Amino acid sequence: MLLPMVFLISLFVFLLLVLYFRTKKFEASLAPLNEKIAFLENELKTEKLRWDADHLREPEMFVTISIPDPLELAKQRSSLAKYVGHMMPLTLKRKVYEEVMKETIVELERQGVVGEVRVRYL
Repeated sequence: MLLPMVFLISLFVFLLLVLYFRTKKFEASLAPLNEKIAFLENELKTEKLRWDADHLREPEMFVTISIPDPLELAKQRSSLAKYVGHMMPLTLKRKVYEEVMKETIVELERQGVVGEVRVRYL
């Protein structure tokens, strides 16, 4: 009767030790994750502060000019564009936007407006 009781107690102690060491091993594997969570929480706070600061300042504003059919516009303004448009459409589109940019700069200067005009390729 005593032997089975000793065996059960020994088994119970053994299982407790196994569970204890498994828990320690699991905690050790969680340490890098906890560090990462703390780092991300800090980044989130920093990003929120940065986001708040960005929204406190006045936003920059831009005017965008889009020409739906630059080849057709070129054909309306130049008889040579009818022939060039078929051979070099991308070059002609670029030239149309450059001309619009030049005309916009001239008009802004004529009106006394200080600004920057550029063509962006998307």
